[in-house]
Amino acid sequence: MAAHRYWRLRLPAIDGTYGYADIAEVRFLDRNLTRLTGGTATSSAFYDNNSSYNAAKAFDNSVTSYCSLIPAATMYLGYTFTAAVEPVFLHVIPSRQGNDSALNLAYIVEWSDDGAAWTVQRSDLRMDGHVHLIGPNVAAVETAAHRYWRIVYLEYQGFRGDGPAANAAKVRMRESLTGVDVCSGGAANRNAELSTTYAASKAFDTDPNSYWYSGNNWGTTPNYICYTFASGVTRNIVNFNIQTDYDDELDTAFKSYAVQWSDNGTTWVTSWIETGIANWNSKGQTREFTAPGIVAPAPTGKRYWRFRVQRCIVDNRFPTIHELQLRNTVGGVTQVGFGATISNNPDGNPSNAFDGSTTTGWDAQTADDAWVGYDFGPTNWKSIVEVVLTATVAEYAPLVAHVESSADAVTWTHEWMCLTPSATAPSAVVFTKPAVATTALAWAAVFSASQDSATMTQVADMEMRATYGGPDQCTGGTARGSAIDGYSTATIAGRAFDTSNTTVWFSEGRPVASFLAYTFAAAVAVKEIAILAPTPNGYPDTPPTQGEMYYGTDGRSFLRAWSFSGLVYTIDKPQVVANDNLAPVQPLRRRQGMVC
Repeated sequence: MAAHRYWRLRLPAIDGTYGYADIAEVRFLDRNLTRLTGGTATSSAFYDNNSSYNAAKAFDNSVTSYCSLIPAATMYLGYTFTAAVEPVFLHVIPSRQGNDSALNLAYIVEWSDDGAAWTVQRSDLRMDGHVHLIGPNVAAVETAAHRYWRIVYLEYQGFRGDGPAANAAKVRMRESLTGVDVCSGGAANRNAELSTTYAASKAFDTDPNSYWYSGNNWGTTPNYICYTFASGVTRNIVNFNIQTDYDDELDTAFKSYAVQWSDNGTTWVTSWIETGIANWNSKGQTREFTAPGIVAPAPTGKRYWRFRVQRCIVDNRFPTIHELQLRNTVGGVTQVGFGATISNNPDGNPSNAFDGSTTTGWDAQTADDAWVGYDFGPTNWKSIVEVVLTATVAEYAPLVAHVESSADAVTWTHEWMCLTPSATAPSAVVFTKPAVATTALAWAAVFSASQDSATMTQVADMEMRATYGGPDQCTGGTARGSAIDGYSTATIAGRAFDTSNTTVWFSEGRPVASFLAYTFAAAVAVKEIAILAPTPNGYPDTPPTQGEMYYGTDGRSFLRAWSFSGLVYTIDKPQVVANDNLAPVQPLRRRQGMVC
C-alpha cells in the first residue's frame, strides 16, 4: 500500500431502529499508534445540518463529541490530509453519549488520490472500539535497550458492548528465548484499572490469584500494560508471556497486539506487531510471544520438570509444598517464572509452590505419587541440577521424592532422589544432583513391596557388599530408615546393621518408599545387598521383596544405581541376596531367635 491523501469510512447500512449513526472518533494511526493529523474532516449529510454533529467532531480527539450521520445514497465519514499518508492502524470509537446507534456497526475503509475514485482497503471491520491493522506490518524489531516497555492490546477475541476491556493475570518479559523474567526492581503501569484491587502491579506479582483488569474502555488510548525498569536499568525485550485471569470471559484476551518501548515514558516506538493470533481456549491460559526474526537455539535439557513425592514424613498423608526452587546451577537462582506450573493434582493450587512465598502452598489431593512441576515452554528448556524445598508442616512434608524430567510430559526420566534429612518440617532444604560415581559415602535401599503385608516392612539384618559374596561394609557409619511418622530413630534403623539376629528394624505403613540408608565413614561401592528376614514364629515376617539402590554424597540427594525384584523368603531361606547383575553369591548364615 502507498500513501494517499483521501481516507474515509463508508457505511453500507445503518441500524433502522435509529436511522442515523453516532461516531465519536475516527483515528488514523501510524505504526507507533500516533494519530495522523493535518487536514480537513469530510462526511455525507449529518443530523439537522447542525455543526454540533458535523464531521470535525469525529476527528477532535474527544469521545464526548460525535458526528451524527443520517441516511444518504453514500454514507461516509472521512479525512482529507494535507499531504499523502499511509495509515497503519485505524481506531473507530462509536459514541456512547446517546443511544449506541453506531455500536458494532459494519463499515468499509477506502482511500483515494483525487477524492472521486475510491479503492477498498478493508471491508470486514466493525465499530467495536478495537484498533485494527489497515496498513503494512513492516518488521522493525528494536535491537537496543530501553527503560520503558509496554504491551498494547489492539484487537480482542470478542466484542463487549460496554467497551474493550483487557486483563492479565501474569506478564513476564525476557531479553532472550533462553533467559529469565527481567521484570523486577521496577514499577508497573497501565492506561486504566478498574480499582486498586486490579492494579497493574498485580500482573507482575507472584500471587496466582491476582490480576490486572482495565475495566471497560471507550477512550482514545488503547488498553496497555507497561513495565518501567528501575532508574539506570534498560532492557531489550524480545519475548514475553502472558496469562489470562481465571474470572473474566475470553473476550478480554487479545487477538493482536503491539510491543512498544520508550526512553521517557511519553514518546513510544513500536518494536513489533502481531495479528491473527489463534483463539485463546481457556481462562488462566498462558501463551508466549516472540519478536519476528528471533530464532531459538536448539533446545538443551528438558522442557518439563517435576518433583514427585512417594512418601510423606507421616506415611499416607497428602503432601504439602510451600515453595520449590528449580535451579540450573548449584547455588544459583530459581529458573521458574517464565512458563507454567503443572501437576497431577491441579486442584491443590500448584502455582503456590512457585510463587516465592512460604505462606502459600500446593496441597496435593492424593498420597500416591502426587507431583508438582514446571513447564518451561517450547524454547526455554532447562537442565535442572538443584532443588530447594520448603514444607513447613512436618506431617505433610515430603520424605521420599524424585526429581524427574521430560521432553513431552508423557515419558519421564528419573534424575535423582531426595530424602528429607530429618523428621521435622524442612525449611529451604537443598537437594543437589550428585555426580555419577562408582563409590559413594551414602547408600540407600528404597523398597516398594514387602512379603505378605501392605502395612509393614521389616528387616532383621542387611549387608552392603562391594563384591559378590564379599564381606559386609556397614560398620563405623550412621544408619537411617523410614518409620510410620518419619525417620526411624538411629537405634531402630541401626538394628538392620548391628549383625544381631535378636533385633529387627521395622517401618509401619505402606511398603512403598520405605527405606534403609547407611552413611559410611569413607566412600564405598555397593554391588550387592543381603537381606535377612525376621522369623519370630519360624516364618519370614514381612521382609522387602523389591526396590532400588541409590547412592549419594550428602545423605539427602541420591542417584539410582540398580534395582531388584522378585525376592522370596521361606522358612528354609529367610535370607535373600540381590545384586546389580544377579550373579551367584555367598548367602548369610541363618540366625535364629530374633525379636522386634
